[in-house]
Amino acid sequence: MSEPFGTRDLHRRAGLLGLPVGAAEESAVLELVTDILDVVGGLDAPSDPAAAQPGWPVRDPTPEDDPLNAVTLWTDVEPTTDGPLNGMRVAVKDSVAVAGLPLSAGSALLTGFVPSTDAAAVARLRAAGARVVAVARMDEFGLSAGGDAGLGGPVRNPFDTTRTAGGSSAGCAAALHYPGVDVAIGADQGGSIRVPASWCGVLGLKPTHGLVPCTGTVGIDHTVDHVGPLARTVEDLAAVLQVIAGRDPDDPRQPRTPPPSDYLAAVGSAPSGLAGVRLGVVRQGLDGATPPVADALRRTVRNLRDLGAAVTEVDLPEHAEAGPLAFGTTVEGMAALFEAGGNGYQWSGRYWPELAARIHAAWPDQAANLGPAAKAVLIAGSHLRAAHRGERYATAQNGRPRLVAAYERALDGLDALVLPTTPGLPHPVDEPSDTERVRRGWAVLANTVPTDLTGHPALSLPLAEADGLPVGVMLVGRPFTEARLLRIAATCEQAGQFSATRPRGT
Repeated sequence: MSEPFGTRDLHRRAGLLGLPVGAAEESAVLELVTDILDVVGGLDAPSDPAAAQPGWPVRDPTPEDDPLNAVTLWTDVEPTTDGPLNGMRVAVKDSVAVAGLPLSAGSALLTGFVPSTDAAAVARLRAAGARVVAVARMDEFGLSAGGDAGLGGPVRNPFDTTRTAGGSSAGCAAALHYPGVDVAIGADQGGSIRVPASWCGVLGLKPTHGLVPCTGTVGIDHTVDHVGPLARTVEDLAAVLQVIAGRDPDDPRQPRTPPPSDYLAAVGSAPSGLAGVRLGVVRQGLDGATPPVADALRRTVRNLRDLGAAVTEVDLPEHAEAGPLAFGTTVEGMAALFEAGGNGYQWSGRYWPELAARIHAAWPDQAANLGPAAKAVLIAGSHLRAAHRGERYATAQNGRPRLVAAYERALDGLDALVLPTTPGLPHPVDEPSDTERVRRGWAVLANTVPTDLTGHPALSLPLAEADGLPVGVMLVGRPFTEARLLRIAATCEQAGQFSATRPRGT
């Protein structure tokens, strides 16, 4: 049975819609609305996910075992079966569900939420023998990439703890510098895997859109949601991708996903040089780069040529058009997603009523505690929906094929495009104004956000450094050519080109 719905409710809702209900029709409309709500109210409500959870051990991090503030909790979630990842220890971004463990997505709004089902990627890892050992900190709802805008404070950079780790998968990248973490699972809607990978000197892969299922993750918009691995070695990255890639009938983001390639075989057969590999440096990828990053990329290009690669410069003016398209897509998309309890509407797959119930229950008391980025995105998105009824969102979505075509044109005759992953070095851990914190957390996405819109695979490699800090170099390939990107990465790794991939005793 639904909650009571009376005449006042009728006119309030109609007013919000700009939909007048006259006196002559008021009674009929109210009766019909009541009929609908009574029927829908008879659906079973989601059960309390905390009522039947496995008793995984959980403990809070300490300054001794988490000096970088990368972890929300330590745990030991056992594998479900043996497999190729036996013994591998995984940190999972706090937006990726692990049954029986709290999930907050970096926000006080979800404090106390405990999913009852593993995300598809987590289920596949556990079925392959991996253990989940940590939940990793993130920027709130993935709406910033600075690594300093989430619940629990900034995640610190392992190479300079006065700087941030980058985000939003901040804890995933930083935790790879702990001896008890082998690989991590992050999510990427604008660069959230690749930015922290770049700043923390590890590898981070945003797969082709749809290659890895996002089922059981807190997203932003289905058309830009990606889940992918971070690791210290190419072999580990390939091993994880081998397990988590592939179709999931519960995920609507995978209409054209082919079977996974043999990523481990591609890495294992990598040649000692890059002879025959054709790379294109995107001129516009350097437009906003700081001098240290630009210089680091030029040194990397020389090294790639020394390994035998044919490197040319590529003009891709549409690269600079991605920012407005990203805002037009994700801001309104995120607002719509929140209005639908984090699920959205009109797709076939597995919905998450537990998440919707948690958002609904927590909203009255916790919405005020959302950070400036989340409030700005939700308010702007809600305004756009009300003022334009989806016209701006539709325009942004229709602009994406032009960007896709531009990247395909740039890739013609090449194996991969090359860009600096981020335009600058890690941010200082300081006390900027709220506006500055959010704006700088968005600015770092200049080179990463285009491929979230186009869906092309993009891999950040620790191929450079500047001022004693890692500088990520990003390879972008055609859809579903992850094996080719990993093969190039493995050659660079074997040739000793990785600048900093091992823990620094943290």
